Amino acid sequence: MGLPKNSGIHGLLTPELIERYAAQGMTPTEISHFYGCHPTNIIHAVNDHTEKKAAWERGNAKLIERTTSALMTKIDKGDIIAILFTLKVKAGWIEAEKLLNRPDENNRPIVNVYLPQNGRDSNLVADKSTVEMAF
Repeated sequence: MGLPKNSGIHGLLTPELIERYAAQGMTPTEISHFYGCHPTNIIHAVNDHTEKKAAWERGNAKLIERTTSALMTKIDKGDIIAILFTLKVKAGWIEAEKLLNRPDENNRPIVNVYLPQNGRDSNLVADKSTVEMAF
């Protein structure tokens, strides 16, 4: 026959608790450790009820608002790490060395090899041994 739908973890996790846990950044795994159950039980308890799922989404929205506000405060104060983080994440900035060594269309890294016979570096001495490079 089984237990009623609102017994066990389904009954313990109210929409208010779910929203608070999500707003604190807790994952289903972390919540499951607290209640001593499997993470899938938490996921089902949330996803099987529209009110609880909406509470999870509201909690996540609160977490995002809180963290982005803190990030913007740091940016406004001139925190270079926060500024660079935001430019990388939101504006697609990358470091110059990653730009120069970006892989080609076959996902092979670009490698520049300078040989003495090309006149670019006169202090290198050519080696007569065979060099194999496998990609």
